[in-house]
Amino acid sequence: MKRLFGILTVMLCATSMSYAQADEIVTVKTSDIEMPLNGAAANGKVIKSGYCGENVKYELYDDYTLRIYGNGTMRDFELWFNEELQPTSAPWFKEREKIGTVVIDNGVTHIGENSFFSCSSLTKVTIPNSVTSIGSVAFSDCSSLAHITIPNGVASIESYTFEYCPLTEIAIPNSVMSIGERAFRACTPLTKITIPNSVTSIEDCAFEDCDNLKYIIIGKNVTKIGDRIVPQTGDDGLVIEITSETPAALSNVEAFGFLCTIYVPENALETYLNAKFWKDHADQIKPKKYTTGIGSISCEQSEKKTTIYDLQGHKVTDIQPHGIYIVNGKKVMK
Repeated sequence: MKRLFGILTVMLCATSMSYAQADEIVTVKTSDIEMPLNGAAANGKVIKSGYCGENVKYELYDDYTLRIYGNGTMRDFELWFNEELQPTSAPWFKEREKIGTVVIDNGVTHIGENSFFSCSSLTKVTIPNSVTSIGSVAFSDCSSLAHITIPNGVASIESYTFEYCPLTEIAIPNSVMSIGERAFRACTPLTKITIPNSVTSIEDCAFEDCDNLKYIIIGKNVTKIGDRIVPQTGDDGLVIEITSETPAALSNVEAFGFLCTIYVPENALETYLNAKFWKDHADQIKPKKYTTGIGSISCEQSEKKTTIYDLQGHKVTDIQPHGIYIVNGKKVMK
């Protein structure tokens, strides 16, 4: 499989990537979807259907909306270079370049490997919150998926999942614990990435060739960082912010490249400067002060109206040098 995909990657690099429309992946919370969302009405014609998992079915409509529904996991598929369907390839593979919308109903828990590879006309994908895993290469080379909302519940983003997608932004939920090899590689429009605290590992080349990347925040629980996770050239404007006081294990010295600026917690600066492979980036590492709670409280007491009465019960505006007064309900003697 790795050898096959390696050949495929070379082919992709030579492919022209011009996109006219920004596409979107959205999340739904219910299973109220009875029919596809992009125009196939109740009388829409099903042109192809069958199983894509033990308890998961698909329906392809005449407007090239693909609906996935049922309970449990989709099957993992393999890639083939010819147009002849194989038993292990996605059943809609021949129609992949025509599919414009994918609707996955609530109840599906896994999006299979290679499911929607090279669906070049894909403009909208609906992913329900029941999905907990997205297989490798699932949306790779879908030429214009510009926005992604990954459901809160997905535990890992597998290898190559969104490679070569022209994403403009990524929202990674707090449920994700690992980001796989080349998961977002060559998503060139990306400018900023936030890795949540739930993530513990970032694998090789996860964001490599995201050439417009300028800012990445890495959550405090990341303990493993792979090789070349960010662009290695032209990254002099890239800022990497590390929030953990404990240096993650780097696979080698080329995890970040040598042109970016790396900010680490101020009180852990010396630890980073002496850590394996981190110390090779000493000239790039800068301290940053973080707060773990409320640093200071600034409040202004609202002006309180003062009410003054003399002992006869008459309201007065000023207190004389001698006398007894009632000020805001309390006796005051002058």
